[in-house]
Amino acid sequence: MERSRLSVLIKEKSACSGIIITDHAYHDVLAIATRISILKDGRLNHAANVRKELMNQGYLPR
Repeated sequence: MERSRLSVLIKEKSACSGIIITDHAYHDVLAIATRISILKDGRLNHAANVRKELMNQGYLPR
């Protein structure tokens, strides 16, 4: 499915349901998510600034 169609579908369905997304396309996930947690080395991290945390861990360019 095309990413833009998938984003629209996720936004529509998330109005009445929780959705868990696991993806390495971080920019796409950041664009549609209302809450993000990072799972690394078996630990769940609820970062206050997710974009900065992803940069610090090398997942996003600085």
